[in-house]
Amino acid sequence: MKTKRTGMQEHAVHSIWRLYARPAVAVVLTSTMLTTGLVVPSSILRSADAAVTSSASTASTSKQAVSAKTAQQSYNLFLQRLQKPSTLGLARATLINRIAQFDTYRASIAVLQLENAYNQHFSYAEDLIYQESIQDELMKKYKSDLTMKQAVSLMSRASDRKAMQTLADMGYRLETSEGVFYPIIDYPAFSPFLSYVSPDIRDYILIMSEEAKSATTSDAGIVIPPAEVVKRGLAKETFLNKYAVSNRRAAVEQDYRLSQYYIFYGPDNTPLFDPQTLEIDPQFQEAYRKLLNNYSAEQIKSSKILTNLSDLMKLVDQNGGKRTSVVDQFLEKRVGTLF
Repeated sequence: MKTKRTGMQEHAVHSIWRLYARPAVAVVLTSTMLTTGLVVPSSILRSADAAVTSSASTASTSKQAVSAKTAQQSYNLFLQRLQKPSTLGLARATLINRIAQFDTYRASIAVLQLENAYNQHFSYAEDLIYQESIQDELMKKYKSDLTMKQAVSLMSRASDRKAMQTLADMGYRLETSEGVFYPIIDYPAFSPFLSYVSPDIRDYILIMSEEAKSATTSDAGIVIPPAEVVKRGLAKETFLNKYAVSNRRAAVEQDYRLSQYYIFYGPDNTPLFDPQTLEIDPQFQEAYRKLLNNYSAEQIKSSKILTNLSDLMKLVDQNGGKRTSVVDQFLEKRVGTLF
């Protein structure tokens, strides 16, 4: 049985997206707001209450004022419910039900605060699920795609059922790797927010949702098709090229770096090159070649990942399908290393 600390260390590198530490920058909009990783210029900070102070008496102005006041009340309620693990699920439900009251700016801020709160309460969630009795029950009874809610009924002890019910209520998603069961942020559950947030936050949620629905790695090995690994890397590359400024640019940059590691090196149990024979994995080689054939020369040239992958395949062919010192020098220069 792995300890909490050991288990997390073993799969942290291969599941880095679920434990990102966002840069902490305090943004004061209300007295109850969490300290978040949001970089917000003061020039665009709005007070929803400002409209209420207008002395105009026209019907349209009155309606706007009431709407602004209602939005602020909803926002304050949402923030209040973010403070405690026990009301985290309610906070998400509040945002789902009331996000239409917010403008794009406020909706985007709120969604990022929700993500931050899930990260902030993560240790609490870990403490619940890392109980040995719960880990043992999940190990015996776990089936693919089991949800936190479904896992509640698998627990024999009342205290364990209560713990799993708490996790289900909070809204975490159940994940497993290397014999350890753990919570991750349920990004697919953020889908109701997509039409209300800014384009960069929408694309960020979509990127994170793909990983939450189907992790790239498990047990230190890639478990999705090689072409899908590349496509996820391309999605992050597109994000970085498209959004020079974004509150989640730094997070995507880290994910992008990890994607390059998976594509060009591979994790321990599915390396791109065999550590003994130095030969390239034939499955990955074939998948990469087929993928590259789907792109035009212009498309390949416009992408760093595709350019490097195309050049690597040619270089490997020139070196007998093996990782040689020339290939190593290429990878170090073009890609770098994760560690």
